[in-house]
Amino acid sequence: MEKERRSQIKTGVFVLLGLGLFIGLVYILGSRQNLFGGTFKVVCVFKNVGGLQAGNNVRFAGINVGTVTNISILNDTSVQVVLSVDEKVRKHIKKDSKASIGSEGLMGNKLVTITNGSYASEQIEDGEVLLTIKPVDMEDVMVSIKEVSDNAAELTANLSDISEKIKNGEGTIGALMTDKTLINNVNSAIVSIDDAASSFDRNMDALSKTFLFRKQPQEEEKKK
Repeated sequence: MEKERRSQIKTGVFVLLGLGLFIGLVYILGSRQNLFGGTFKVVCVFKNVGGLQAGNNVRFAGINVGTVTNISILNDTSVQVVLSVDEKVRKHIKKDSKASIGSEGLMGNKLVTITNGSYASEQIEDGEVLLTIKPVDMEDVMVSIKEVSDNAAELTANLSDISEKIKNGEGTIGALMTDKTLINNVNSAIVSIDDAASSFDRNMDALSKTFLFRKQPQEEEKKK
């Protein structure tokens, strides 16, 4: 009899714990979905939702204010996203606010972000359609990065090939760089130019002295 009573007590405790956990879970999920408070509906139309799913968060001014309740394809170029947003923030969301799709962190879950509108604009109405901003597609970004990387690798390989050919004396530049006769001729030409410049300087100096020598007697005669 006593064992049966203990068994019933244990069963009752487990039932109460399970019920408490269930109620807590329902409350948490309900809070996230705004089931226990007033909400209003916002509609957005995107060309590509980029992996956004129903149940993902809606964020305004960096704060989670609602969830994505439904995603449906309107046509081959439009996807409709319905948001459920907390009624308390409706006064802050304006008719000229815009919605965009982002992510929580670099590779986190997708979310919808609503931007601040202008101060003079009226607040949004229930069921109103917001303007949207085209989301950044990470796949396109990765493809662009790969193309840049491939181009850089190809350019490096080409420069290495050109450098090797020049080193081996191939091509016009390589021949110019490795032809000893041409190099000696260039050096001789440089020496000749340097000698000519020195000779020119000496001649100019001599000419200047001659001119001064002739000029001095003339000045002395004028003084007399």
